[in-house]
Amino acid sequence: EELIVLEEEKKNEAFKKQFVDVTEENWYYDSVKYAYTKGLFKGIEENQFAPNMTMNRAMLVTVLHRLDGEEKVETNEIFDDIQKDSYYQEAVNWASSNKIVQGIGEGEFAPLNEITREQLVVMLYRYAKLKGQDMETEIDFTNYADRNDISSYAEEAFAWAIKQGYVNGRSESELAPKATATRAEVATILMRFKI
Repeated sequence: EELIVLEEEKKNEAFKKQFVDVTEENWYYDSVKYAYTKGLFKGIEENQFAPNMTMNRAMLVTVLHRLDGEEKVETNEIFDDIQKDSYYQEAVNWASSNKIVQGIGEGEFAPLNEITREQLVVMLYRYAKLKGQDMETEIDFTNYADRNDISSYAEEAFAWAIKQGYVNGRSESELAPKATATRAEVATILMRFKI
């Protein structure tokens, strides 16, 4: 038991020195530590995590692919805009073959487009469904002034994510579905998710 505690302390100390832009004073410290030590996120450089950088669609499917164990999938090229041998090619193929992503239309995935909060919850919702989670939910957005900004395809996923406690509003009255999500925010959602 003492060895486990010592090992944990060593990991904590190593993480504290890992990134110059993540300190214990930051609200996202525990989330980033969780996502990094679980191997879900890597830094954008050796000593930089870039917590406030907006996630793009390629980054998110890569993180979900890592969460799932990085299974390799034999598949034909589904999207015209996925570069061969890019860091995200395998992840996009995996996500597409498991119906976690469907692209943005006309054979495009738009890997470098910034991910919106509603796109994020939809991908998370589909991944949870794949893993056999209970997906029952009631759609009730009456407390949110921007409820009409939620795309119809994302309503059920947003309601589910709120009910499960994975996502909160940006404020008590705003969901901000079209706003982008940062790396720190996604790390926080994944720490709550813990599938």
